[in-house]
Amino acid sequence: MNHFKMEWSLSLLNKYSSVYMENKFKSPKLSKTQLLFIIHLRHRPMIHQERLAEMFKMNRSTVTRGIDQLVSFGYVDKTIDKDNKRANLLILTEIGVLLYEDIMETVYEWTNIITEDMTESEKKMSISLLTKMAGNACKHAGDDKLARLLQGE
Repeated sequence: MNHFKMEWSLSLLNKYSSVYMENKFKSPKLSKTQLLFIIHLRHRPMIHQERLAEMFKMNRSTVTRGIDQLVSFGYVDKTIDKDNKRANLLILTEIGVLLYEDIMETVYEWTNIITEDMTESEKKMSISLLTKMAGNACKHAGDDKLARLLQGE
């Protein structure tokens, strides 16, 4: 097995995925991470901002900057958690939901590009294997909670 080739391939997929997504969302300029925030907020409304930082393995100040920009563009609303006054709950606005739909269309386009010469069976197997690999990485890093989330638990 060529371990370098796998590492390099994963790196290239990540790099070109970022370039593709960021080229599609230039106005206003949004990072791939911000686009991923939008996706997660659509599937997990009213999530704590701190939990988002945990899920993305990012420091809280970086997440705060990204979220604050999404708030300023009108895509996200922040509300203070009634049970914990120091915590922010995040939810998409109506235009945030519309942006989510555009993002998902772009995700489908990108997925079709990178799986162009694959059978449906190969596509499903690729998703399954990548998810398993990401779960193993999470477990190795001691993040069993995120590993379970990847597995759909």
